[in-house]
Amino acid sequence: MKKIVVKRLRFNVYTILLALLLIMPIVDTISGALHDMVPVGQVYRFFLLILMLVILAQNSQKKFAIVSTMLLLFTILQTVVSGVDIFNGVKDIIKLFTPIIMIVLMELLIIEKKIKDAYIFRIMDAWSVIYPILIITPGLFGYGINAYDGNVGWKGFFYAVNEISFIMSGLVMYLFWKLHKEINIGTLVLLAINCICIALMGTKTGYATIILFAGIFFIDSIFEKKYTKKIRVCMLIILVIFMCALGYTKIQNVTASIFERWQYQKGLSHSTVDFLFSMRLRRLEDAISIFVNGFYLLLGWGFAGEANGFPNMEMDFLDLLFRTGLVGFCIVCMFYVRKFCDVSKKSLWGALIIIWSIALSFGAGHVLFYGQSGMMLAFNYIYTLNIGEARDKRALYTL
Repeated sequence: MKKIVVKRLRFNVYTILLALLLIMPIVDTISGALHDMVPVGQVYRFFLLILMLVILAQNSQKKFAIVSTMLLLFTILQTVVSGVDIFNGVKDIIKLFTPIIMIVLMELLIIEKKIKDAYIFRIMDAWSVIYPILIITPGLFGYGINAYDGNVGWKGFFYAVNEISFIMSGLVMYLFWKLHKEINIGTLVLLAINCICIALMGTKTGYATIILFAGIFFIDSIFEKKYTKKIRVCMLIILVIFMCALGYTKIQNVTASIFERWQYQKGLSHSTVDFLFSMRLRRLEDAISIFVNGFYLLLGWGFAGEANGFPNMEMDFLDLLFRTGLVGFCIVCMFYVRKFCDVSKKSLWGALIIIWSIALSFGAGHVLFYGQSGMMLAFNYIYTLNIGEARDKRALYTL
């Protein structure tokens, strides 16, 4: 008689970390629903930050020393620069450093084989299911929060449309890459549903992501002639799903209101560029004048600048420059550029994903200093750093 051995799931700090990352969509939809009452998202991310620092200290005292020193240095400087609104300044520092710490930690844990890189892809797979459910389901039953004033767009119970749009754009990029690796009906359906979510939210950056990566996928596939027939099938299935979705009256009404809003915004804009950047560039001249003439070049005017009357560009890397000065700007940019170089050595697709992620952060903002989208930026880096190692397709499609 054969002896049956049951493998027990081992719970440790790494399991807890992965579980906390997995439930991010659920935490953020609860946080959005209770936004004015309980800071669920802030508590979640503060606990996550402490856990990541503890794990980093356990696995590499050198990396922990570097990261914690920079975090402490930024906090001290912002305490001095931010003036009366120290709390919001420190809160934004935590949001800025959480993705950086996450990238450093996850890369280390994967190299040290404390966690498998396949788990990162599984979390992305899970998010590509959970996010659409949390966006579409409330709207179908008449609940949730509109993306914009005037009952325009859907975003479920998520609070900030720009943040959730960046997340959905990240998932669409991931699913296009996954489709590039292997044509799979499940991936096709998920891609179509995630694209529908972006269409319902109505952000220009989301639409641009779909168009750009559909083009990249198509051009890339042309050079792989064996996939020509499969591409036609893919496009046909996606088209059918879109047509079925657009046949639903409520979705028709939402998309129609989005395009009406775009027409209204276009009428208020000075030019096409002004429209594409949602009129943010109008603040640039004043911001540069204050930054240059106000002795803010080295350390900036602080994360609490908007509360103190300084312009908020809503374009992350310009805000980073103005808020932290040349010192903070160079430190943060050097980290992301260095990691981009590592990604570009492994995969062209990975490099394109990171370039567009940074472009979205620069052009539309709401990434570097925001909890949800900042973590998505970190995940974009983490999984693209491991694209080169993910050669076994079975690792991407099996648990």
